[in-house]
Amino acid sequence: MRATYQEITDKMRAAFFDACGEKPENLPELDARFRSVATELYALSVFGDHVQSQVFADTARGADLDRHAADVGLQRKGASAAAGVLTFSLAQAAEAAVTVPADTVCSVAGQPYLQFATTKAATIPAGEWTVDVPAVSLGKTTAHNVEPGCITVMVNPPAGIRGVTNANRFSGGAAVETDTALRQRICQVQQVPPNGVNTACLAAAVEQLDQVLSCKVCPGGSDYIVTVYVRSRQGQVDDELRLAVTEKLDILTLAGCFIDVQEAKKQPVHLVCSAQILAGADPATVRSALENQLKELCSARVIGGSLHPAALAAALQTDGLCGTPEVHAAGEKGGVIPCSTGAYLEVTAVEVTCYV
Repeated sequence: MRATYQEITDKMRAAFFDACGEKPENLPELDARFRSVATELYALSVFGDHVQSQVFADTARGADLDRHAADVGLQRKGASAAAGVLTFSLAQAAEAAVTVPADTVCSVAGQPYLQFATTKAATIPAGEWTVDVPAVSLGKTTAHNVEPGCITVMVNPPAGIRGVTNANRFSGGAAVETDTALRQRICQVQQVPPNGVNTACLAAAVEQLDQVLSCKVCPGGSDYIVTVYVRSRQGQVDDELRLAVTEKLDILTLAGCFIDVQEAKKQPVHLVCSAQILAGADPATVRSALENQLKELCSARVIGGSLHPAALAAALQTDGLCGTPEVHAAGEKGGVIPCSTGAYLEVTAVEVTCYV
């Protein structure tokens, strides 16, 4: 850990006193020079720590981590909006045509920050009751992948329209890949020799597809069936995605294997964290910091990857924290949180309790 500004200043003063027998504090002009030099040395120390942390993939962040990913043929997954169809309705059949303008904004009841906008104008013809209009989310997160019937509020209701809903699920919403998730993918590639045909290399090839957020390749036995689990933006494997994955794995087809592409199943996890805080620390601030850190640490959602609560607890750091918090799954008392082969762990809730 780097020395503080005050520690650097004190060392310089002590060295001067040992050499000359005088205290720099009694020589204002000289002491001012000492403080100026100490400021520059501290800035250099901070920059050195930053450079050192960015040299390695396990500590690099942001754009520096992106460069580590590029070195092993990976790229950070970008954000995407959720897409679906909104159904607008009238109280009764219209005598004249009613228009739903483009950019009509609707939201989820009770969650006004989950908003969706129509992508084009549509008209309910005279004598009809409803019209379906394509729409996309205004935010780019997985929270915008809402279930059928959730979107019922019109933020800027068109004249004459009485109601709105979504008959089907909105899908495709995803936030930009976190540093934790990208770092884990980089480490997985680095741990396996890139010979082009092992499962890690094949999975990395599939993950080059923008629609695929993560992938796991599971070779079968003597039946020559290779099961490929993917976590897609859409939440389902359609024919287009199945074909794209198969083309990425054409070496398996050439080897006479049958490729079975399946969507990985979400396995929800409710995390519970108990943390002791220092006297005077703000519980709400500490709680918010720990919740955000746990969500970031669990953001990789690796297919078939387990969660280790002890490792999560050891990684938690924030001002006001006293010791190492305790982390476990709700209803459990520690231990590894297992994950089945064709699934991924999704932290759907984080409950943090602070005590002095």
